[in-house]
Amino acid sequence: MKGFICNVIIFLVLYTGKSHAKGIDINELLVPDFVKAQIVTDNMNMNGTDMIIIQFYTLESFEKIEDFYRKSIKEIKISEIGEWKIISWMEDKKLNTVQVAYNKLEKAHHGFIAISNLPEAISQKIVLGKNFPSLKNSVFQNDIKATDLNKKSRTIWLKNESSVKDNINFYKNYYVKKGWEVEKVSFDETNSNAAIMLGKRGDEVNLTVSRKNGQSDIVAVVVSK
Repeated sequence: MKGFICNVIIFLVLYTGKSHAKGIDINELLVPDFVKAQIVTDNMNMNGTDMIIIQFYTLESFEKIEDFYRKSIKEIKISEIGEWKIISWMEDKKLNTVQVAYNKLEKAHHGFIAISNLPEAISQKIVLGKNFPSLKNSVFQNDIKATDLNKKSRTIWLKNESSVKDNINFYKNYYVKKGWEVEKVSFDETNSNAAIMLGKRGDEVNLTVSRKNGQSDIVAVVVSK
């Protein structure tokens, strides 16, 4: 999970309590003592997969990170996707991943350490975008739910062939009819990118639409108290 992490991890979090994602305990995360880390969210569900994620920062080499996990885990796999090196293994029917990238400017490594109940999720039929409004023939790509600081958020990515303007008008009309107020609507000069922000009693909807190769990508972030 895109350019997804900030280049700098600001502080070290020492976590002594418990954070659960339906059977996952944050204390199950295997974190080297030489990294600085912080919790991304209290709990997260991506496409039906419950997970806990922390992000980390270290001046140590990737070789030292890899060596730590090889000594701690009987069998790990190493793979590469773009700039990311990924260490993964299965333990107690849970998928563990360590995603690592190198920041040349800071001469430091950063990334994510995550644990998820992926095998359990695979056995279930997951309906992405459930109860979220969409134009006809839309296809949902991702549906991420998270809780952080007592706020619930849902990030939804979907695609369709409707124009940017048609998508913006659809969501504007849908939410206004339900009592939401439009806070801002903006289009770029070519009308190939647009955004709309709506609010209702402290809840928020931030939605962007971009069009390329005859398709529109819609990303909506819904935040509720």
